[in-house]
Amino acid sequence: DKMAVADVFLRVPRYIVVLCAVLVQLLNLLLDWRFDGVTHSISAYAIPVIAVAMFLQYTESLLFTVGTSLLYIMAGYHDGISFALPEAIDLVFLFVVTMLIGKLMDEHRNVSQMAINDPLTGLFNRAFLFKQIEKELDRAHRYGRAMSLVMVDIDHFKQYNDTFGHQQGDVVLREAAYILRSHVRTTDI
Repeated sequence: DKMAVADVFLRVPRYIVVLCAVLVQLLNLLLDWRFDGVTHSISAYAIPVIAVAMFLQYTESLLFTVGTSLLYIMAGYHDGISFALPEAIDLVFLFVVTMLIGKLMDEHRNVSQMAINDPLTGLFNRAFLFKQIEKELDRAHRYGRAMSLVMVDIDHFKQYNDTFGHQQGDVVLREAAYILRSHVRTTDI
């Protein structure tokens, strides 16, 4: 399925993305110097910037774009290209692309988080848990291991909620969620 491929692609370790992007930018610079500006194109420098903007946080993406801009300017000076309006437009393009993709990816991460977490407690929601339980059952069966499932109930919660109001009930739910999160391992769902 297409979403599964995208999820795998977006789970590539960040350091690998940065390493590859830096190597491509250095290759761009080397090609610019080797071929005396024949290959001097902002699009060659933009591809790694787009990749970094997809994987890193917004500020980190902007820092990478600043570094790319410096390489682009250095390559241009080496090739005898003076920094003029076309180069300035190229760099503005690079920053606009970085900002748009960075903001889009930040929103994607926020929406993805909201899709699996309850907004009040921050705990995983029912749909996510059912999907994970199925995966964990498959894993337990495949490796012949036991699996545990714990269900929690807050005694007399409805009565408390009716007596003290929904706002106080929300406080109880958030506190219960905090206690649960503080007593589970990072590997637990």
